[in-house]
Amino acid sequence: MEEPEAKFARVAALKMADILHKRAVQYVCGTKDVPSLAMSLGELRQMDELKDVSKDDMKNVFYLVLVNPHWNIRWMDSSNKTVADWTHYPQSSDRLAIFSPSPPFKCRLFLKLAGLWSMLQWIILAILGGVVVCAVFALYQKKKRRQESAVFSMVGRIMDVMKYHYKKSSTKKDLLPYLAIIHVRDMLIPPSERSVSLHANANAV
Repeated sequence: MEEPEAKFARVAALKMADILHKRAVQYVCGTKDVPSLAMSLGELRQMDELKDVSKDDMKNVFYLVLVNPHWNIRWMDSSNKTVADWTHYPQSSDRLAIFSPSPPFKCRLFLKLAGLWSMLQWIILAILGGVVVCAVFALYQKKKRRQESAVFSMVGRIMDVMKYHYKKSSTKKDLLPYLAIIHVRDMLIPPSERSVSLHANANAV
């Protein structure tokens, strides 16, 4: 590049870098009307700052982007593949972006708070989930203890009935020393309670 062309290309490249940085900051900070981080070369050339940059000038700008990686400008073709070929001729469909902008303090603070809020939501959900699991487990244990208590109680009552019947059969010759389970159930559980106590009775016998 000759000296005037080099200066013009450098100025154009710096203007483009400034536009891309502003675009990246807007995107990162959540500006609603900025749908994408990248801008096409066609979009850039429509900007007032770059309207006087021709396609040939853009070739020089492309060269400067390649030799100045510290600008953090990523030049991509229409398929979003990074272009690093010196012979590439810039096309309107090429896309450019700065992926590591430096947002202002307010934006960084907002992003930090948003991240903390998101983390807090996950923590709250995890705590609530733990509370629900503990509550369900506690109810299960309570129900299990109640069932076990009912079974032990039923076993004791069955044993009492069997002992009483056995003693009674020793004095009455026409009374058998054993007793059918169904008769024990009928003696211990009223008909109105059988649907509730059926499980305990089944486990007890």
